[in-house]
Amino acid sequence: MKPQFSSRLLVMATVVAFACDSMDEVLDAGPANEAQRTVRLVTAADRSTLLDVRQIFGNVKGVDLARCGGSQVNYINDRYVRYNDVAARAVDFSFGVLHTNNSRTDVDVVLARQEAAFTHASIHDNEILVVNLLNNPELSTYDPLMKSTITVEANKPGDTYVNTKNVVFEVSAVENIGNMVTMRYTPPAGFVGQVKFRYYVVVDVESGLAPCNLPAAAEYYSAHDVVIDVLE
Repeated sequence: MKPQFSSRLLVMATVVAFACDSMDEVLDAGPANEAQRTVRLVTAADRSTLLDVRQIFGNVKGVDLARCGGSQVNYINDRYVRYNDVAARAVDFSFGVLHTNNSRTDVDVVLARQEAAFTHASIHDNEILVVNLLNNPELSTYDPLMKSTITVEANKPGDTYVNTKNVVFEVSAVENIGNMVTMRYTPPAGFVGQVKFRYYVVVDVESGLAPCNLPAAAEYYSAHDVVIDVLE
């Protein structure tokens, strides 16, 4: 699959699932309207990561940030909870999701600092994993505000893919923040075991907009095998 995305648009989102899953299966698999959820958010120092509350929780009418603490967390575009990792250390936080049926989900966000390219995570079977793949070191010189085309690929012939149901990639552009490539995984009910896949992220910067130390039309590339251990 080769969805393409242009950052000319201020706000958009493209969701990519593995070929073995239907989009309805993936988008309906989220934990909407549950009273309590935990998100394991992988962050990088001095970088932002977005939680797309509409895609994760569905039927959202608002977010309550009263419990989140500090200015590192905000709610933008009626869709995203943004965490800006600027502290000396990552600090866990909580927020509430208000649903259109007037129910509420309290969300605890457990943070993990990313020191290298994303290749592994351990989560519990009741957690949701969220990673911004643009935080990979080989993409660190890319300015997410630059006009670009971002391509995410997965499920290539010859690569290993095991238990990939509910692995979703979301490519989005958010005004004043720029581009994001988010990998999200919600374990199916009752699943404990290993998830294995390989992802490819290609960023093409428009000619003349690349940084001075890169070619006029720059390309950034990140490809890695991933193992997610899902524990009870």
